[in-house]
Parts: sequence; C-alpha cells; structure tokens
Amino acid sequence: ISEMLELISQSIIEVSQSSEESNRSLDQIKEEVSVYANALAEIVNAMNEMNVGSQQVLASSTVVVENTEKIRVNTDDITRNIRTISQTIKGVDGLTGEVNNGLQEILRGAQDLNSTVQSINSLTMENDQNLKEVKEVLDFFKT
Repeated sequence: ISEMLELISQSIIEVSQSSEESNRSLDQIKEEVSVYANALAEIVNAMNEMNVGSQQVLASSTVVVENTEKIRVNTDDITRNIRTISQTIKGVDGLTGEVNNGLQEILRGAQDLNSTVQSINSLTMENDQNLKEVKEVLDFFKT
C-alpha cells in the first residue's frame, strides 16, 4: 500500500508540474491573443476611418458631377467618366463595409478565443489546486 501511495503521490506531483507548465503556456497564448485582438481592433478603426473617407470622397464626387453637368451640358464624355468614377467609389465603399464587417467578426472571434483561454487557464489553476488537495490527503493517509 505504501508503494502504491508513493506511486500515486509521484504521479500527482508530475501532473501538478505539468499543470504549471500548461498554465505558463496558456498565459503566453493569452498574451499573444490579446496582442492579436488589439491589432485587429486597430485595423477595424483604420477601416472605419477609411469608410468615412470613402463616403466623403463619394459626396465630393457627387458635387463634382452636379457642377460639371451644369457647366458643361454638352460634354457627354466627361459626364460618363465622372459617373463611372462615382460608381467605382460606391463599389469601393461597399467593399470597405464588407471588409469592415469581416474584421469585426474576426475581432469578436479573437475576443471569444481570449475568453476561452482565460476560462481554460482558470480551470487549469482549479485542477492544480484540486491535485494539491488530493496529494495532501494521500500524504495524510501515507503517514
């Protein structure tokens, strides 16, 4: 029985050490995911600024189209080119919105991943504490 208890005690020590290593690894992963989430947040902010800029460019293009039509009624080629540019800008604006939505989904996923890693870390710490308590009980019966 003593040998069996010693073997169980040694196994608990090894599991405890492994849990501590896991905790360190999870802490490192948590830090890296946080850095990644922050970078994604910066990208989302930049995309939002780009979206605002695209809307301002689109609004300016619309003013240009209106003034050009007033001044140069007979220049159909210029009017067609300006409309093409306006449509292209609208397409870019639409793509910017889609990219922005995609990045926001990625950011939410990264935040969920970060939350999950924190939960795993908490459970690992709880498991480590439980293993220490089991070791104490085994040590008590061992003596």
